[in-house]
Amino acid sequence: MRYAAIFLAIVSSAVAVPVLAAPIASQQCQAALEMASARSSQCRLTAAARFAKNNDASKRDSALAHCSTSFSESFAKAVSKFGSSNCSSVAAKAFDRRLTRCSHDIVAASALGGTLPPRNGVGLLATGQVTCWDSNGVQISCSGTGQDGDLRRGVPAAYVDNGDGTISDLVTGLMWEKMSMLDGSVHDVVNKYTWDEAYAVKLAALNAGGGFAGYTDWRLPNRRELESLVDLERDNYPAVGAAFNNNCPLSTVPCTIQACSCTSSGSNWTSSTARVQGQEDSAWAVFFYNGSVVTDTKSTSFVVRAVRGGS
Repeated sequence: MRYAAIFLAIVSSAVAVPVLAAPIASQQCQAALEMASARSSQCRLTAAARFAKNNDASKRDSALAHCSTSFSESFAKAVSKFGSSNCSSVAAKAFDRRLTRCSHDIVAASALGGTLPPRNGVGLLATGQVTCWDSNGVQISCSGTGQDGDLRRGVPAAYVDNGDGTISDLVTGLMWEKMSMLDGSVHDVVNKYTWDEAYAVKLAALNAGGGFAGYTDWRLPNRRELESLVDLERDNYPAVGAAFNNNCPLSTVPCTIQACSCTSSGSNWTSSTARVQGQEDSAWAVFFYNGSVVTDTKSTSFVVRAVRGGS
């Protein structure tokens, strides 16, 4: 019995589990943010999966906005509970953008047959067209036609409203200025500028002081960037997705960029000159009535939507 007791004492001593110290506030906050990040990523991937089935961009954009809002609320609760000195120094919006980029890489890889795209690009954007017509203009089934609406090649567009008057493109990495209606601000969609005024007046105003939405690198988009906003499935002008055309009232009712998102169905300037040797006094513009690309002299007044970011 004495030897048995000694043996048990030795075994008990060998397998004793050390008592771990209770997690400190910074560790608890880190855990909370990681859980919030996991939920947000799952939320985004679920929205993308549903979009792959139903192709309803409006529902997807609404779901993605909900994901961002939920993450921001979870972030704020963690900071409030554990204290800002114990939590990440990265702002909630910047944190959310990193999460959206990571989750979109997964979506893009799925769309491209499982090949993870380069960090700075995921291939061409899809046009958004899902309907087909014959040469007489009669709508037909897309199956087997080889038309754009049948093949739907490219990466589906994905946008998120950042809640600060800007819209982020999750595919290209660009951030766009939202446009208002008749509110008298620099964002008003009825404002028009010559090509020179786009730089000297519109962009100068956005980049003055602390900058619009906290950024001072707003610029005029080039032709390819501005064309990326065109949605060719839209048969009711403007030819853009819901993120750039929602809650926009009739032209007699004012609204701000917090309350609406508007797009002029007319021409919008790009930063790209229309090259004809010795006659570079014209530039490219996108005509959002139907998504076509046109040129006009730089002295003509068109709408200007600013952009920032990209590679």
